Amino acid sequence: MKKSLQIVLMGWEWDRIIYGLKQNPPNKVILICPMNEKSKKKWGDITVEIANKVVGEVGKLLDTEIRYADYYDFFDCMRSLSRAIEENVGKYDSITINISTGTRILSTAAVLVSQYFPVELFYVVPEKYNISENMKYLTSGAKEIVWLPTFNIKSIVMPVRKQKWILDNIEEKGTLFSDMIKKYCRANNTNQTRSAIAKLRSVLFYNVKKLKDKHLIETEIIGNKMMVKLTDTGKLLRKLNA
Repeated sequence: MKKSLQIVLMGWEWDRIIYGLKQNPPNKVILICPMNEKSKKKWGDITVEIANKVVGEVGKLLDTEIRYADYYDFFDCMRSLSRAIEENVGKYDSITINISTGTRILSTAAVLVSQYFPVELFYVVPEKYNISENMKYLTSGAKEIVWLPTFNIKSIVMPVRKQKWILDNIEEKGTLFSDMIKKYCRANNTNQTRSAIAKLRSVLFYNVKKLKDKHLIETEIIGNKMMVKLTDTGKLLRKLNA
């Protein structure tokens, strides 16, 4: 019998969360909640309160787990989702993410993570939105699920071999190309004769240019030296592959 995991991005919702669980019954559900110290306390507390209510409602029927993310830190959202998937991808035949609620930052992180891992996304369309301040949940009812397309870009864009080494070894503020050559020599016990260094410099420069063409890094000339820095896309790929 196939096993499935559903990850739910938590917010002030109820019907759309329960509807997603009923329409696509998983063996386990992971509820992603905001860290209270990083969110507006009332908003975070109520979100966790709703998550605990979900656990109380479905906990007897399936495994439940609550995890936390900084809802206003894109990379922390991405890390939390990536870890949840990585730790379970070999245990389940399918993994889905309900992105109907949560912050836009968290939802965007889920979309990007889904391009790297074998997961499916869905969004539950509410029957109506609640605009009264007296209503606890933002919406009422649920009428259908909209499935969103995902693409596995891991094998397409993830650098390998020397390009991966370069991407992994660029410091946060950038790395001088000359220092990169020295670090590569130390890491790989490379012969440091003049001819060997010249050959290595040519090989690494070629791969730096390839990474630059992919918009994963950028270079800057400082005096007579070249500084190599990660672009935002490069930072994203490195964090996904960490």
